[in-house]
Amino acid sequence: MDKSAIENEVRRLQYEIWTRRHVRYPLGVPDLPTLFDPRNVAEHCDLYYDTRSRLETDYRGGGEAAGLWQRDRSTILVSSRFPYEVQRFTAAHEIGHFILHPHVGDRTLHRELPVGSGGWQRSPLEKEADYFAACLLMPRRAVVDEFTARFGKHPLALTETVAYHLKADAGGLFAAPRGSILFAKAVARAEQFDRVRFSSLAQYFGVSAHAMALRLDELNLVAPYL
Repeated sequence: MDKSAIENEVRRLQYEIWTRRHVRYPLGVPDLPTLFDPRNVAEHCDLYYDTRSRLETDYRGGGEAAGLWQRDRSTILVSSRFPYEVQRFTAAHEIGHFILHPHVGDRTLHRELPVGSGGWQRSPLEKEADYFAACLLMPRRAVVDEFTARFGKHPLALTETVAYHLKADAGGLFAAPRGSILFAKAVARAEQFDRVRFSSLAQYFGVSAHAMALRLDELNLVAPYL
């Protein structure tokens, strides 16, 4: 499945949740990161969501999983051993399997490692679920709006002035190899720009700086040093 088709599936799901927002939140609708929190989305999809202190898997000779999706039980389990942001992304990833991969049947799917932690080559199914999670937790329009509110025009290009306002290591940013997301990560975790303080994009969307940086790069909101 290509990325546009995955994003369309996410938008369909988000639209369903958005149209029922006043039913679920009669006393006031929360912000989008809360509205599209994986627990709320799982409940909307009639899925059971819970955490465990440790999740074992027999895949590739054993090991620990960040999350498990059991279709035959309509159950999502997430390991609490990982940080809050990783738990959210993992849960969204498992919801992605539920929405995108009905052909898997009763097979149990699991996420072994957080995004960006290395490891072997991820399968197409895992990559699709990762992209679903990114779109769910970091909706395109919301990311653009929040980015613009903090940094103004986009794409934001790396310059000495921009590095200064980000309070980032300019030397490291300019020395980063081509294709690096180091600058995007600095933007993702920035809590001030041009003397204005704010919650970082990563914190606002409840994701890791790495996941936020990948989304900023994908949406062409940041540009490398030219």
